[in-house]
Amino acid sequence: MATFNKYRDDHGNSISKNFLEDGANDFQKALHTAVRFLNDHKKYLEKVLRKAIIGTGTNEDALTRVIVTRAEKDLKDIMEVYYKKNSVPL
Repeated sequence: MATFNKYRDDHGNSISKNFLEDGANDFQKALHTAVRFLNDHKKYLEKVLRKAIIGTGTNEDALTRVIVTRAEKDLKDIMEVYYKKNSVPL
């Protein structure tokens, strides 16, 4: 976290935003995802859940992956983040 904060202080924006500049390749996109997860995994997983639920149909793979892997760890915390962000209980 100290490294990411120092980068933001020195460059004026987060390191993850720089990974998605024009012409970002698959490796840079993967780094962006990893950095977002490391910064705040609850916020990242809330976004994964939101994207899995919103729209026509449901992305069952993403939904199941988050629910199953986080059920015994911090799913309640992720549900609270989801509620704060969307004003709808998960």
